[in-house]
Order: sequence, then C-alpha cells, then structure tokens
Amino acid sequence: MAFHVQVGGYDTSSLIGVLKQLRRFLGGQKATLVWDGLGAHRSRAMRAFLAIQRDWLVVERLPAYAPDLNPVEALWSNLEGQELANLTCDTLGEVIQATWQGIERVRQACAWAPVTNVNRVSGRPRSARSRCL
Repeated sequence: MAFHVQVGGYDTSSLIGVLKQLRRFLGGQKATLVWDGLGAHRSRAMRAFLAIQRDWLVVERLPAYAPDLNPVEALWSNLEGQELANLTCDTLGEVIQATWQGIERVRQACAWAPVTNVNRVSGRPRSARSRCL
C-alpha cells in the first residue's frame, strides 16, 4: 500500500503526476489502484491517461458509497480515533507528522501481509506490514 500527501486538493493533473511517480517508483512492477468516485478519477483526461497505462496499472472502481470496501477508510477511522483525535496544530506539517506516526503504529501492529511503501522523506522503498485494522 502506498500513500501520497500534498498540500491542497487533488485534481486530474496532480493525480496523473502522482501516478507517474508511482510508476517510476515501482520500476516495472504492476499495481492495482482502488478508486472511489471522485470527479478527478472519472475525468476525460484521466480516462485517456489510464487507457495507456494498462500494461502496469489495474484500476478497480468502488461503488458510489462503499466505505466497507475501501481499505483506506478503516485506516482513517483508526487514525481519527487515536493520533488525530482532538488534534490541533499550527502547521500542515504537524498534521502530516501525526498521520505518519499513526500509519507506522498500524503497520507495527500488523504482523502479516507484506507491503512496500515509499519513505515519505527520502522517496526510497520501505518494507512494511499491512491489513489488520
């Protein structure tokens, strides 16, 4: 499972940029992308981009409302109940740091299902464990 954090929202252009970064990071490995119905996920430009990525990227679209099928929803729920509960910060960087601490806590608690992720600072791959929420 890979995570990407940026200041501001995501639009079609920024998401295409993230997917290009992901492809470089994976170095030829295949990936499955689980997406909800965000407008930027369904735009004409995104559909055109995804159509030429089929050799390495599979897109699984979630139904209109499916929090039980979206693995990141369980993660956010867990973080909101602990690291992000009643959190007040002066900067976005502090929120991001608290979020990563929570993600690391969840990874430490999950002792099975190996996953690779990008180190948020160096951009290098890091081994982790996933899916025990």
